Amino acid sequence: MPRFSWIGSLLAIWLILLCARSPAQEYRIYEPHPRLLLPPRKLALLQKERDRQSMRWLQFESVVNGAAELPEPGLAKALYARVTGQSAPCLEAVRWAQQAPPDLRQKALVLDWCHDLLQEAQIQELASVLERELETAEQDRSMPAVRGRLLAAIALAEKRPNLASSHLQAILGQWWENAAVPALRTSFASGNRSELFAACEMLHAVQDNLKIDLRQSDPDLFQDLPLALLLAYYPAPYPGPRGDVFLPASKGAGKPDPEQALAARAAGLCLVSYGGGSDQSQFLQGFLMQDHYLMRDPRGAVYEFLWANPYRPGLSYHHAPLYFHSRPLGALFARSSWNQDATWLGYLGGELQVFDPDGLKIVTAQPVSKPIQLGGAAVYVARGQPPGKIQPPADIVFVVGLKPETEYLIEMESGKRFTESADRAGILAVNLEGGPRGWIRLR
Repeated sequence: MPRFSWIGSLLAIWLILLCARSPAQEYRIYEPHPRLLLPPRKLALLQKERDRQSMRWLQFESVVNGAAELPEPGLAKALYARVTGQSAPCLEAVRWAQQAPPDLRQKALVLDWCHDLLQEAQIQELASVLERELETAEQDRSMPAVRGRLLAAIALAEKRPNLASSHLQAILGQWWENAAVPALRTSFASGNRSELFAACEMLHAVQDNLKIDLRQSDPDLFQDLPLALLLAYYPAPYPGPRGDVFLPASKGAGKPDPEQALAARAAGLCLVSYGGGSDQSQFLQGFLMQDHYLMRDPRGAVYEFLWANPYRPGLSYHHAPLYFHSRPLGALFARSSWNQDATWLGYLGGELQVFDPDGLKIVTAQPVSKPIQLGGAAVYVARGQPPGKIQPPADIVFVVGLKPETEYLIEMESGKRFTESADRAGILAVNLEGGPRGWIRLR
């Protein structure tokens, strides 16, 4: 081999090894406290709510100062202290954090929100508690657990910069896109909104401190979430122990779960707070601002105060679409109206549900000659195979139960032919608007 060629080869290998061994991205945070979920504008808004003695503030204040035991005492006391500027509630929150079982999220919020109201020795002791809990928390990869790690890392950024950076790199550099986004799709179908709420808090914390919009990992999914959340509610409210609540649809149509109703509302408020400019977000905001459905229990009242923003623009949800198909989620929803006695349809997790005044039922078969018609759309039920020749009664046609991510040929009576692909859940959408009404055939 010629000498220069040999040297060039060695140089190329050296460069490859150098790139392979280059350090991972460092995430450094320089924002002042409070840096978790309470940026200056939001904190000012909450203090304004206190000054005007708004309904949500009075409810939150009553819960914090009441005799009942708080479900999340660290969160509630630290938030109250930060909004009022009183140090006594922070001292209570710190005492709780020093003695309580592992709870990274709450303890991170106590350290961050109470930071300016504590002595240096108290700050260092609480930082050591968080550091110890971080060392044992890496095995749990669930969304709520990783949220706790993320918040703790951000809270510790100036006290333990290398520790914070390593955890942030693991979460943002690998876990979020590889695990979090797929988990959001799965949990949506199951009706588990706790996962989404945890993800929404992570969106806020990362954007406020690192100016990174985690929604860019799957823009279509996050664009669909507000309207999907809205239409995924069953139409009739459920009488909960502290007032009526709307229940999120869940695969299997199990026993009503007020905890998931709370998580769904908190997730919706948190998501709208992150980015409420789109019509989808404004429809959801209009729905969530119904005062009758405020969260009033000791846990929910804290989130109602923290995340609800009555000053954010909203649109009447009565003007929202009556059907919605989300390809990223693999979900379809339709309803006859926005009244509480409406008939509702949901296809999620491969299961077709219909809710009407007689209750909720799971549909396993439906004659092709009688598609379900709701909100201007017609829904056909297939069993893995296309229904063949049909006479659509509407311009918007959905066929559910097909093979996921499979392309189908649509032939029209007019002679027009085109192809459409089913989504990840086997939902095929056919838009016939603007074309002549007649039969179509799916192959």
